Amino acid sequence: MPAARYRSKYKPRHAVSEASYLFRDRNLEALLRCDLGWRTVRFRVLGMDLTATGWRGRAYGKAMRLTWSGLEFREGGEIRRLSWLDMQQIVQADRGYRIRSGPRP
Repeated sequence: MPAARYRSKYKPRHAVSEASYLFRDRNLEALLRCDLGWRTVRFRVLGMDLTATGWRGRAYGKAMRLTWSGLEFREGGEIRRLSWLDMQQIVQADRGYRIRSGPRP
């Protein structure tokens, strides 16, 4: 496991990147990159688990968890939240993402 990138405050992009790494067993990043609606992504990541996920964290990183409302992470004694739609927009805004419509040339 690579060393955690400790930051005093997360920017939303870094928080989503860290969450993608922590929840790679649930294919979080791959599903957010797909051309699916955020509700479908939420259901595929969380499934029928009504309690969602527990808090996860690594070395000096922040503790994070996925809930039905989105990503929650502890920072400076408070809990910050990103919605599923926000996370999907951040991941799809990456330069490497391309919407594939039709066959490739």
